[in-house]
Amino acid sequence: MRKAILVVSAAAALACSGAASAQSLPQPVQAAIDESKKDCGGPAKLEKGFVSIKDINGDQVPDYILDYAHLKCVGMPSSFCGSAGCETQIFVAKPDKSYKSVFDGYVQGIGFVEIAGRPAIKLALHGSSCGRAGSDTCYSTLYWNGRDFKPEQGKIDQPATEKATAAGGDLDVQILEEGGDGQVANCSSNMVAGLKANGDGFLAIRSGPGSQYRQLGELHNGDMVIAFQQRGQWAGVVYGSETPNVRCHSTKTHPLPYKNKGWVNANWLKLVAD
Repeated sequence: MRKAILVVSAAAALACSGAASAQSLPQPVQAAIDESKKDCGGPAKLEKGFVSIKDINGDQVPDYILDYAHLKCVGMPSSFCGSAGCETQIFVAKPDKSYKSVFDGYVQGIGFVEIAGRPAIKLALHGSSCGRAGSDTCYSTLYWNGRDFKPEQGKIDQPATEKATAAGGDLDVQILEEGGDGQVANCSSNMVAGLKANGDGFLAIRSGPGSQYRQLGELHNGDMVIAFQQRGQWAGVVYGSETPNVRCHSTKTHPLPYKNKGWVNANWLKLVAD
């Protein structure tokens, strides 16, 4: 699989909890790497970030994530990435300490979260995976059932709540896109993560960078946002159905034109790194 959006903290990349040397990899993981290198038909380069180690099912045993955005076929175009994203493979330890593949597919983004006390994998997918236009990213959640990560029957991922209070209106404090050179993005993709089931259960979207401002909506674990500006611990974001259409390469500083925007506590955001 080609690329996984690796979740990182708002301050630092979380793409992996640790790096693994080729010599220390479990046999199924190493076999998958060897097979993929053969697909290059020539020399292959494994870049930093290709192998990540993280306990994703909560059993205190390290699991392995292969992010094929970081496998390069030397002198050839990569076959591991495309419009559907990049290939990602996930291997989870079994009770006997052997490993099995629990995910192998193309994703535009991936995050590891806990939902109602259960380990889960949030996937950002090409729109065609959900019967939509390809440019319209859709989302899926896989839940740990004790043996595997599977979709929850009867549960459908919902976009971030797009509601405004009666007071409504525009923001009390505008969110700005800072002018850049037109080449480097002036924003970043983030995922809401870490909200506790025994807490409020949501991340409030406010009209300004502080809890004293009006609440405009709610975000939940796994929701994706585009962050533009940060003031202290508050981030100015665009959320909901508009996120796939956000462009952030402006050469001029200007207030964000999007409807679904607001300020959220950045402590609950994890950066999604391409």
